[in-house]
Amino acid sequence: MSNNNNNQEEKEEKEEDTEEKGEEVMVKIPPPPSPPEVNEKGPTEEDKPDPKPLPNGHQCQPMNRSIFPLSAVSPAAERIRFILGEEDDGPAPPQLFTELDELLSVDGQEMEWKETARWIKFEEKVEKGGERWSKPHVATLSLHSLFELRTCIEKGTIMLDLEASTLPQVVELITDNQIEIGQLKPELKDKVMYTLLRRHRHQTKKSNLRSLADIGKTVSSANSPATTPRNLTSSSMNDISDKPEKDQLRNKFMKKLPRDAEASNVLVGEVDFLDSPFVAFVRLQQAVMLGALTEVPVPTRFLFILLGPKGKANSYHEIGRAIATLMSDEVFHDIAYKAKDREDLLAGIDEFLDEVIVLPPGEWDPAIRIEPPKSLPSSDKRFVGFLLDIKRKVPFFVSDFTDAIHIQSLDNEFDYLEFRLWIGLWSAFYCLVLVATDASYLVQYFTRFTEEGFSCLISFIFIYDAFKKMLKLTHHYPINSDFKMDYVTQYECLCMAPAFLVNSTDVVGDASSWYWNNTELPMNATWSSLSKTECLKYNGELVGKACDYVPDISLMSCILFLGTYTCSMCEETHQ
Repeated sequence: MSNNNNNQEEKEEKEEDTEEKGEEVMVKIPPPPSPPEVNEKGPTEEDKPDPKPLPNGHQCQPMNRSIFPLSAVSPAAERIRFILGEEDDGPAPPQLFTELDELLSVDGQEMEWKETARWIKFEEKVEKGGERWSKPHVATLSLHSLFELRTCIEKGTIMLDLEASTLPQVVELITDNQIEIGQLKPELKDKVMYTLLRRHRHQTKKSNLRSLADIGKTVSSANSPATTPRNLTSSSMNDISDKPEKDQLRNKFMKKLPRDAEASNVLVGEVDFLDSPFVAFVRLQQAVMLGALTEVPVPTRFLFILLGPKGKANSYHEIGRAIATLMSDEVFHDIAYKAKDREDLLAGIDEFLDEVIVLPPGEWDPAIRIEPPKSLPSSDKRFVGFLLDIKRKVPFFVSDFTDAIHIQSLDNEFDYLEFRLWIGLWSAFYCLVLVATDASYLVQYFTRFTEEGFSCLISFIFIYDAFKKMLKLTHHYPINSDFKMDYVTQYECLCMAPAFLVNSTDVVGDASSWYWNNTELPMNATWSSLSKTECLKYNGELVGKACDYVPDISLMSCILFLGTYTCSMCEETHQ
């Protein structure tokens, strides 16, 4: 009897040790036992499409990873093969921007959703102090968080192709579904909705100031927590706008996202009114803008929500990182878009676990961040960029020769062909060397100093050219500083006969008539009737103060120059 007790205690101790070590293992082991089976009437061998390469380069083939011959083919691989092998005439799933928001108290005030991490392909965390983002790095996950995530998907609410256009509508449909299946008590609906509709504070926001109304609301809710759900409309939903905020529209991070990008929002946090986890995975039928839910103004397609009892905030955080990392994985990304039920999502997680590599505890520091791979995909293939560039230039190849016989080149007597020949030869030589050696890879070694040096040089060139043109205008069109309104009656300009005709004694008779008869000037014309151009053409003299008048081109150009500079500086200050 004592031996049995000792054996039982040793077994329990080993299980506890295994569980504790599982928290430290940084991903990836085979999937847990007994994954869900495929639907009762699964696809036959004839109906199944041919194996399709996965985005990561692996062939989507069913594999038997077990060493025992009686084990069947992996159901996860079989299901993934069928999901990704289906013919789809629509466009490829867009790239996802994933954001992790956690329910936290900001400056000791009311609980808010605060952004703590984000993903495009790699993870970026908000550094300690909450003032800047970390560098992108490969996400490392604990083994236990992946198992916990699988349990969340297995037992939580799964709503695919949900028709909703606002965040309150989405939250209400989720809570109603959980009440219907008995996972949420009806009396907790208002509290859950109030929590999920709290304000979202993103990393781009620099000001933590709160209005008097917010402070009063915080004090009121703290003094009377029981009345909070009754004011659901006024105190909760008003914090969520149906339009993007100015901070979202000004976010420069949008430059890293394609125009058709969509968002995946992960919300995790602990509350004091739940006894069991509240879990939901939602895929909207159409991506919609959900106000300030996301850091950048992109429509949301996926929502993962995890609320749980107090005391396990770190576990919720790791589960949130796990689902966010999965959404950035190329294979699971496609599965999430094409999944038809809960089993498809579970198969995606199992497939992810099949490809995971385990690092033993004690020989790896989870605080170490793995930088993204530095080698570019084209670094292993020579002349790939060169061949693609040729394909782009083929439509314009003929015009390079036809331009040489253009009338503009012939009129200017310009050795166009010879000039273009030498430019082309030298450019081709340098481009060939750069492409063959993949010299663009060296861009990664350019520091911020190099970038700012080039920026300063370009800025200096533009500033120098602006002042140069201003001085040139001032020289050709000087500002008329002697103009006075009182002398407007004296401002006139007349064309007079040349002085040599007036003072000449060799000309008999009227000098003007003689000049007219011996030149091409029209008869019966006077000097005063000639224009300024004609007067100078026939050696006439311009007499009068208005003859030296020039438009105030310099003054107007100076006003435009200073006005443009002032407007650009004011805009930069406001941003």
